Formats: sequence, C-alpha cells, structure tokens
Amino acid sequence: IGVLAALSDLEGAEEAGRAALAIFRELTDKAEEARVHREVSYVRWMHGDYAAAQEANFKVLRIHRELGDRSAEAGDAWNIGQVYRSMGDYDHALKWVEESARIYGELGDELGKKLGENMRAETMSTIHLERGDPKAALPFELEILRHNIQVGAKHQNVPQHIHCGTLYLRLGDPQE
Repeated sequence: IGVLAALSDLEGAEEAGRAALAIFRELTDKAEEARVHREVSYVRWMHGDYAAAQEANFKVLRIHRELGDRSAEAGDAWNIGQVYRSMGDYDHALKWVEESARIYGELGDELGKKLGENMRAETMSTIHLERGDPKAALPFELEILRHNIQVGAKHQNVPQHIHCGTLYLRLGDPQE
C-alpha cells in the first residue's frame, strides 16, 4: 500500500488495501485489519482526501475499541485529530487530541502520559502557528521542552530548543 502510494499509484494502493483486508478478514485477524485501514487512511490523508481518511480512521477506532486495545485507541484519536487539523476544523482536532491525551493518561504508563501531553501541546502549538499566532504557540512549545527534560528525551531537546528559539526570534526577543 505504502510503496504504491509513494509511486503515486493511488488506485493500486487502494486495490492493495482491499486485497489485504480480504486476506485478514478471511483469517479473522481484526488487529491486522485495523492496521490496513490505518495505512489506507494515511495514504488518503497524504493525498488530501480527508473525508476518506477519516472514514478509514473511524473504522480503525471501532476495531481497536472492539479489541479493547486502549493504546491503539489513543493513537487512533490522535490520527483523527490530525486529519481534522488538516481540514482546518480546529475544534474537532482539539477534541480528538484531548481524547488521545486522556487515554494515554489513563494507561498508567508515565512515559505514555507524557507522550499524550506532548502530543496535545504540539497540536495546540501547531494550530496557533497555523492561525498566525506564535505568541500563543510559545507556551505549548515550552511545555513540550519541560516534558522532554522530565522524561530524559535528550534526543528531542536540541530540536525543541531550536524551535523555541525560533519562536522567540519571531516574537522579537533574541536574548531569550
């Protein structure tokens, strides 16, 4: 699916998706069926077919809920939020990203909780930047930096410092 999409053969990617779904349905492998829907959703999203991407995302979410896979459900909510953000529907995007962060927080895994918080903050920042408001984005970027430091994600600190620095420069505060 991904290779065909990368080659801009969307019809081929869709056909591969249908073939994969048929195989996994025959095997009654719901988890793999969800994975195919997720891949198809990503391809559709990358090619700007947001309605079809959401249709596939909601199928994935339904399957993961049936399977009781809360971690996957959190990821699904995140994906749904990102497609809504791409559509410019920020209210629905925020609702789904908050849902994702909530589920990650309920999983009891401290790293997962921080991941959910970072994902929420990153989406909030992106939305403010897309709306042309870097001042409103900055607190979320600083929140991400604090989370990275708390969980020891050193590999993410450098790019996050650069991102915060760029925002300070845009806001006319080169010292910071």
